[in-house]
Amino acid sequence: MRDFLKFIFFILYLIWIFFFEDFTILFVLFGLNCCLIKFWQIDLKSFFKTIKILLPFVVFTGILNSILGDLEMGILIIVRLLIAYEASYIFSKSMTMIEFAKVIQNLMYPLKIFGVNGEKIGLIVSISLCVLPILKSEVQQKKEALKVKGLELRLSNCLIILKPLLISILRRTNEMEKSLKVKGYDAC
Repeated sequence: MRDFLKFIFFILYLIWIFFFEDFTILFVLFGLNCCLIKFWQIDLKSFFKTIKILLPFVVFTGILNSILGDLEMGILIIVRLLIAYEASYIFSKSMTMIEFAKVIQNLMYPLKIFGVNGEKIGLIVSISLCVLPILKSEVQQKKEALKVKGLELRLSNCLIILKPLLISILRRTNEMEKSLKVKGYDAC
């Protein structure tokens, strides 16, 4: 129940961020996020590493909003997106994948009257969250293999990567499903 309330609070907090247009309130929210990072002892190196990857997209969005609107709106969008990303990062580090899947399963409970199986959706969410880091490492390995062979990653070479990657991901997904069931997440 605690995880469910944490998830609901997180969603409301994210929505809340985009209603404020005052920079002082957004600065207070940023400070609140920094306190939460300190409270949950989140690794700042990994946070800044991921935000460095995200920053060009956020700045592009801000520039686009500045061109279509005004400069203040563009800066406001950048600040909001960075605070929302910070909150999302904190949430992702404060909850395990299994806890998140259980929350999704509980959210799907009212849909049982329509025949939706919330337990299976929770299992699907768990597996998909587990596959993302594996997918990233698999793509990196395939890119390095192409470099060793003297090839560059191009659209024509993507088919060379996609077939073994898809087979590997499907095999690992099946293994993860079995592992989750063995570890006590019995959704079937």
